[in-house]
Amino acid sequence: MSVSVPILELRNVHKKYRKDLPYAVKDLTFSIKRGVFFALVGPNGAGKTTTLHMIVGGILPTSGEILIDGVPSSQLTSEHRAKMGFVPAEPSYYPRAIMGSDLLGFKGQLIGLSKSESLRFATEFLKDLDGVSLLDKTIGALSTGERQKIAFALAFLGDPALLILDEPVSHLDPFSREIIYDRMKEFVSNGGTILFSSHSLIEVERLAQRIGILHQGTLVEEANLKELLEKYKSRVIEMTVSDSTRFEEILVSSNIEFARTESLFRIPYFNLKEDAKKLMKIICQHDITIYSMTPSTISLEELILSRKLV
Repeated sequence: MSVSVPILELRNVHKKYRKDLPYAVKDLTFSIKRGVFFALVGPNGAGKTTTLHMIVGGILPTSGEILIDGVPSSQLTSEHRAKMGFVPAEPSYYPRAIMGSDLLGFKGQLIGLSKSESLRFATEFLKDLDGVSLLDKTIGALSTGERQKIAFALAFLGDPALLILDEPVSHLDPFSREIIYDRMKEFVSNGGTILFSSHSLIEVERLAQRIGILHQGTLVEEANLKELLEKYKSRVIEMTVSDSTRFEEILVSSNIEFARTESLFRIPYFNLKEDAKKLMKIICQHDITIYSMTPSTISLEELILSRKLV
């Protein structure tokens, strides 16, 4: 397939689980080029997991079309699917009685590898994750984090071109998480493509090249982070005040979005003069002393919390 063809494309995809329920995904259209690290973000219920499971074939869309490397998902062969790896948010659907080594061997057999080749790869992959011994245990005997390590070995097995990762490091310890981050970045730098979902916007800012924001099943924005923040004139006012607890209560009751780290408040603004005037009025009404008040740059998390995207 030509490199000009997107590795993944969704065209007007809808998903409704029942007629009496709203659409879980509505008119979803986007594409991802090869060699791109793409993140899907959004609140709970936005449609992220539904979207990823439709892409890997776990559930069928109600309407619309999903293409992998230019091929409609309904026409994908086992050879096509072999080039796609998947890590679910909760890796608990594997048979509990099967050994980790047998699971790797079975996946390898599906994509044309011998069991010895699959285990050789898995042993090397899991070595730095302190996970080689997991191959000799049943899946049911593993913790959720240990299953996630096995899931990553399965996803990377067989030189895939596309990885679909749903909250991929949510159960890993910090040491293992850093190793996986490095593996993911190396995979993309070598021409692979990753589509992942995450509730950690710090993680998204650190890893993703492009970001798609879902809200109530609809893609409300797609851009790289710099474009996104620039488009929404994304700035914040950083403040410290005399009574942080009371100030937080006032912001909440005034329906003003903010992020707080200890005594530092970061409040998104879109018109510095007007929004600062509004803040000053509230502060004066409640007899709070300002220690510092400085314009700064917004983060992705603060932009989404500001709800200016929806």
